[in-house]
Amino acid sequence: MAKKLTATDLNKLSKGINKTKTHPILDGQFEVTIDQHFKNSSINNIFTGLFEVVKDINKSELTELTFSRIAQQIGMTLMLREFTDLPIPNKNDFQTLIKVYENLLNTNIFVEVMNKMPEDQIRKVEKRFKDIKSTFDEIERKANETTATTAPGEVEHNGDSE
Repeated sequence: MAKKLTATDLNKLSKGINKTKTHPILDGQFEVTIDQHFKNSSINNIFTGLFEVVKDINKSELTELTFSRIAQQIGMTLMLREFTDLPIPNKNDFQTLIKVYENLLNTNIFVEVMNKMPEDQIRKVEKRFKDIKSTFDEIERKANETTATTAPGEVEHNGDSE
């Protein structure tokens, strides 16, 4: 028979998923510490941050950018913030995070660090993103069906004329 889970047991289990590894980057000039297990709560933080960023983008900016592009650039930056010790600001501001993304990309730090992250853990984040994206796609599809069947101001009728 299994034993009852205690707070001590829970803390021991949690310590097992807090492993990190330090890697040299930019030919050993700097080092970065990377989580080896991406906790579900941390993955949730990425998507919470992404939603906050998207929510705060004004409508004119959103029409010029696709959700996929925003999700890729901001999402990857948030992932690096969540699972590394890179100096990425905690503020979920679109312009700030895009600037950080561009700096990381232009200095090759982005590619180096991404290549050092555990592949199976990156797949966990990708799977969650696909699940969330398919949910949003379904909501958008249903919303479009609703607006396509009844134009604003139109009243549906049964075809009988009076």
